[in-house]
Amino acid sequence: MDNYNRVIYTTPYDSEVEYLESTGTQWIDSGVAVSNTTGMEVEAQKTVANNSDSFACGIRKASRYFNVDVNHYNNNTNGILYVGFGNSQHKQVSRVHLSKFKVAVNANNSRKIMFYDTTESWNLPSDISVDGNIYVFASLGAASNRWKGRIYYLKIYDNTTLVRDFIPVRVGNIGYMYDRVSKQLFANKGTGNFILGQDVANLIPNIRRVFRFGNKRFVMPMPYDSRVEYLESTGTQWIDTGVLYRSNVGIECEVAFTDTVNNNVAFRNFITNGIIGLLIWGNKIVAQRIVMTNNGVVNITADTNFHIIKNYPTYCKIDNNQGSVSGEFIYDGSNTIELYSQKPQRRLSRLKIKYFKIYQDTSLVRDLIPVRIGTKGYMYDKVSGKLFGNSGTGQFILGQDIND
Repeated sequence: MDNYNRVIYTTPYDSEVEYLESTGTQWIDSGVAVSNTTGMEVEAQKTVANNSDSFACGIRKASRYFNVDVNHYNNNTNGILYVGFGNSQHKQVSRVHLSKFKVAVNANNSRKIMFYDTTESWNLPSDISVDGNIYVFASLGAASNRWKGRIYYLKIYDNTTLVRDFIPVRVGNIGYMYDRVSKQLFANKGTGNFILGQDVANLIPNIRRVFRFGNKRFVMPMPYDSRVEYLESTGTQWIDTGVLYRSNVGIECEVAFTDTVNNNVAFRNFITNGIIGLLIWGNKIVAQRIVMTNNGVVNITADTNFHIIKNYPTYCKIDNNQGSVSGEFIYDGSNTIELYSQKPQRRLSRLKIKYFKIYQDTSLVRDLIPVRIGTKGYMYDKVSGKLFGNSGTGQFILGQDIND
């Protein structure tokens, strides 16, 4: 594939970073006012268990709320995540303490609150407007109760239109939020400086290659046209990751089966005492490891929704449903991990995959995301910087393009 004709584009920053962390004196004004159709999605992490509300983003003005905050009342270790909305209303979503979390509030005008580590959602009232802008690392602007913690990204919607797509970046050693919609940098309105996460290029090789020429910063293009939401197999496509099934292998992925018939397989090694996989069986989504049982290590009722799957040496998990693995998965053969497929008796499947990660012990060896070149789908590995194509027939169905 010829990549030389791809456009090299400039960026107004030196590097994307993993997160910006506020010490409690830094905050950013998004410039977006809250209306009844405003929505937001944020990934954040509180770092100090202070005995008060600590607002990650939003606005709280008089008795009108549209915000995300974590509260450690009485310096406890629960760290309750609250979402405020409308007229003095709030929803206690979960206990997150100092863990990373992701929550959406009316994203794409869904009229729902979604907490991504659970399967729960809550409906919003029709009136959620507040007279003021959404703040980042705060909810009251220059007042108190600002966020002491990290923000990994923030998306803001007007109805179904994405109006802010904030990612943390740095210019030199100064942190900013860069909006991929307006192509503008948003600076700290408070005092002091943000703490910077690691450069993303150091965490994920080849995701962006930045170099300088004079006073300009250039970004080398990626080896694909666009990232897409998912790749969907119709039953004839599959991808070989090149990673062998072994006892120390761990897998994490987000998948949605498009057919709930028996033996619809996301991935599977089908060997006596060497079984590891995810499939539909008996109207259930079943995660297996070591031995073949109808119930697997853990299972849920089969459906066509997306689920986060974890298949590790000591446990398997489907969303928040977890089971312990008894014994050790033993296999030293030549079968490699294939997406949308079973080995060694190849059995192909019908499902969508949003991402697929493979670990060897604690080392991430594959971090696969769905991408397209023209109308053809591939999995791009953020670890090796390589594309993995379809080894079957036909073509993957592509999800919508998403910002990379």
